Amino acid sequence: MILAVVIQTLVYSNYGEAWAADEMWSSIVLVFIFWSCVTSYKGAKAAFAVTGWKARLWFLIIPVAVYVVALGVLGFAYSALESA
Repeated sequence: MILAVVIQTLVYSNYGEAWAADEMWSSIVLVFIFWSCVTSYKGAKAAFAVTGWKARLWFLIIPVAVYVVALGVLGFAYSALESA
């Protein structure tokens, strides 16, 4: 995320211009959110003697579901603000 902000600082002259820009490369940050869930699941499986489905539920399925719902709510809120 810090790298994305640094790049936006170099490319755009002000925050408003960066906010209004139609670009997709800053969305790559979303990949790392889900990658962190996979990493925590693999770490829990490697470090502790846990059953597979419990680790999958607590370290992969629930966090991904929370992120999907939260990002969906934020996306809906932004789209509602854009249409208003």
